[in-house]
Amino acid sequence: MHLVEGVRFRCHGLFHDWRDDRADFAKRALLEIARSDAGIDFAPDGGCDPAPDAAVVMMNPGSSAPLAGYGGIEWAGKRVPAKPDSVQYQVMRLMAATGWRHVRVVNLADVRAAKSADLYALITGGADAAALGAIFEGASVVTPEAAIGGAPVICAWGMDKRLAGLARAADAWLRARGNPLLGIAGAKADFPCWRYPKPVGNWKLAVEWLEEMKRQAAPFARG
Repeated sequence: MHLVEGVRFRCHGLFHDWRDDRADFAKRALLEIARSDAGIDFAPDGGCDPAPDAAVVMMNPGSSAPLAGYGGIEWAGKRVPAKPDSVQYQVMRLMAATGWRHVRVVNLADVRAAKSADLYALITGGADAAALGAIFEGASVVTPEAAIGGAPVICAWGMDKRLAGLARAADAWLRARGNPLLGIAGAKADFPCWRYPKPVGNWKLAVEWLEEMKRQAAPFARG
């Protein structure tokens, strides 16, 4: 359980692509964040039900991992209790403010890289959509249609130009789909970029992001 702004949350992740040499998973397709008092049951079948109140699209899973006892190969492709990456506490703060019961986090890339530099190295090294697990290019174990549905989407994948290819694919899918798009767009960039919820070492920007998301999310808040 995670206590944020007086509300308790729990997280479930869908991990896949087992690495025998490291005895863990290479990728995570989804992270479910739910209020503990919402009565939401995440069956461990790898599906995308129930539909979320909102979806957040970020860069990659970061340091998120299965909880102890759920990291074995028998849990591949199933939704299991997980620890969130630290940035996802920003999502919980937003949920506490909006009354959202369930938010689903998807990423430009499923590949688990605890440091952003590791992801950038894969991209600049020529990793293709399959290696990265690019959901918006059909390379994840779930589809964006199933994961996002008709929910409002908070775009929050950052502004590093090395994400440009992944970002363009995500932007094209989201705009064709017509979901409401929330977020703080980056200025003067030649690709679709959006402010990250919690820039490293800059709490001022993190607070600004949260306050702006509260404002933008107000029309979609739950009573």
